[in-house]
Amino acid sequence: MADIIIIGGGVIGASTAFQLARRGAKDVLLLEAKTICAGETQKSGGFVQTLWPNIHEVRLIAKSREMFRDWANVVGGDCGWTQGGYLNVTGPQRESAVRAVYQMLIDEGLPAEWLDAEQLARLQPMLNMDGLSGASWEPASGWANPIAATRAFIAAAQAQGVVVREGVRVTQILVDDRKIVGVETSQGRIAARVVLLAAGPWSLPLHLGEPLPIVIERGQVLYMNRPPGVAERELAFYDEITGLYTHPIGDKRLVGIDYELDRLANPDEYARSLDKAYVDSLKEKLAFRFPALAGSEIVSELAGVYDFTPDAQPIMDGPVGGIAGYYVATGFNGTGFKSSPATGLGMAEIILDGAATSVDLKHLTIERFAGGARPAPLYPPGAGPVPIAKPTPLPSLPPALVEKLEAIRAMLTAAERDQLLPYMASLGADRLPAFASALITRPAEEVAAYLRTELAARFS
Repeated sequence: MADIIIIGGGVIGASTAFQLARRGAKDVLLLEAKTICAGETQKSGGFVQTLWPNIHEVRLIAKSREMFRDWANVVGGDCGWTQGGYLNVTGPQRESAVRAVYQMLIDEGLPAEWLDAEQLARLQPMLNMDGLSGASWEPASGWANPIAATRAFIAAAQAQGVVVREGVRVTQILVDDRKIVGVETSQGRIAARVVLLAAGPWSLPLHLGEPLPIVIERGQVLYMNRPPGVAERELAFYDEITGLYTHPIGDKRLVGIDYELDRLANPDEYARSLDKAYVDSLKEKLAFRFPALAGSEIVSELAGVYDFTPDAQPIMDGPVGGIAGYYVATGFNGTGFKSSPATGLGMAEIILDGAATSVDLKHLTIERFAGGARPAPLYPPGAGPVPIAKPTPLPSLPPALVEKLEAIRAMLTAAERDQLLPYMASLGADRLPAFASALITRPAEEVAAYLRTELAARFS
């Protein structure tokens, strides 16, 4: 028996367990189907940067960055924090969109600098400057080790009384009279007053009530060696033009590119080997942007799964569905690690106090999807495996409208598709209804022509 059960031993469950214990919660039990950090957290790139188009997320990441930087005092142990800085380079077509997000950081009082092409070349001499016009530079950002951070959260939680049971798979969340009463597991029934579902892509079949607005997709990334004798400034990097992202890890480097993701029906059934086209494209883009790294060799390949919500932000809420004691923290879109210290804190406050007060999570409630509503996706620059030019399909839309949307996208150039989501995110409430009406009633060719004109005016 427990008072609070957490389902999932990734970084979100671990962070919440730590924060619950830190605030004095008793009888907390964390259940993990395999072993701690055996799921998708271990595959995270570990980027921690604040260049993000949603101010609420920026604040969560900024607070989390403070905790990463002071990890030994806040949590204890080591999270592998490296303050190498985060460099987001861009070209003329996307510069205005990146500058807008950069300005938001400045307005928020966060450390960031805008570099012109000359300053950029001085900061990172390894860069091939073809097509680059400038960059946002965050000297206070960097990366951390997701496995080390998760295990440190768990160790600190256990030291304060949290019980962790590995190899216990939850098969059902139990409810009686609209109240949580426990869970059914591979090792029997466990009674509890509160359940937090934080199982990442495996949350969908366990969720109570209406299906979560989440789809599962497969992503890919490489680890490559660092050629000997190559002098470089060690920093986290994202290229708006090629979609290349990377940062060093000891004698290796993580390298990935924005790439079309494969939709999955089952998070346990997907190809573990990387697509040849992905690997070839990644090598080409790495050699183009960093000629000195053209001789890098593959050390290991990694494929994983992501749980995408329609607006590329997680669901952190509760009680959910009118069920007392039922809480959800899932749908992190492959980008949850960077904000995990703050989101774990907020989730613990929601469970214990009824609302998050140290951080703002109000924008992450499940009610934002009520009635089939689907907020416009906000894929950020530097999102890593989240493809900027590919919005999450909207399963609640009529098939004919989905086909029309795909037809409109096909009429746009690659550059225009890159500009589409920042443009949509910039539309105010006064323009959205008219645009939605035109989308539904006007021919696809007219909508595409209108978008081309709008994008040219905004981004030229």
